[in-house]
Amino acid sequence: MARKKRGIETEKPIEPPMTPMIDVIFQLLIFFILTMKFKQEEGKLLSQLPKDKGLASSSVPQPELQEVRIVICCAEADQREFDQHTTNKGRHEANLEHDEQGNIEATKVGHRGKGMHDRPHIVINDVCVAYVEKNPLGRLYKTWVCKDNSHVEEPGLSDKKRAAENRTRYKEIAVKTKELYDLTPSSRDAGKKAPVILDADSAVPYEHIVGIVNACKELGMENVEFVGNARHGVGYGTEDPSQFGTYREQKQRK
Repeated sequence: MARKKRGIETEKPIEPPMTPMIDVIFQLLIFFILTMKFKQEEGKLLSQLPKDKGLASSSVPQPELQEVRIVICCAEADQREFDQHTTNKGRHEANLEHDEQGNIEATKVGHRGKGMHDRPHIVINDVCVAYVEKNPLGRLYKTWVCKDNSHVEEPGLSDKKRAAENRTRYKEIAVKTKELYDLTPSSRDAGKKAPVILDADSAVPYEHIVGIVNACKELGMENVEFVGNARHGVGYGTEDPSQFGTYREQKQRK
């Protein structure tokens, strides 16, 4: 009697259940989408040049006539410095550059006193004064200053205290600006607000510019414009062709 061959039984592979795995993947994906925050690039200010101001503003049918101006002077709370900044900015910038050159000359190798740092540097921007329109709002401090006793403007303020004072001042500037901003409609469109103009000396540390812009944006003031600072020469306002040269260029010619 012939034997019947038994077929070799093949085992079916065990497949893991995919449904729970897919559920977990989607839950992780949703978690990361909801909690992810994009880091903003530091040192970058998003701004556009206004089309109704400058050399081509005469062709604009309705230029903007209203503004709320923030002024930052690289000097003590001196009314004379503020008046020169607002009335003859070219001369004011030339004087600042003259002072900067004096700082660099005084801190060069061979001219430094005991305790001075190795590189020549600028001292005049250790302290700045902020104004909203014509109202002085207090002092702003550069967070790093030369540690030499002859250069520190406020010996009692450490770096951390300087930064804390600055943050407080930025908020005060933004609050005062917001008060005027809400009361100043645009001359072109009554439904909009006038722009905020940030007018700072060229020697003002960049940290103050960023701090004030951020404080204004936190209060909803997005329309912030900047005033350019051309470094005119000491003869600015005369018929001398060199009036638009910098103080450094004039010194080199001599």
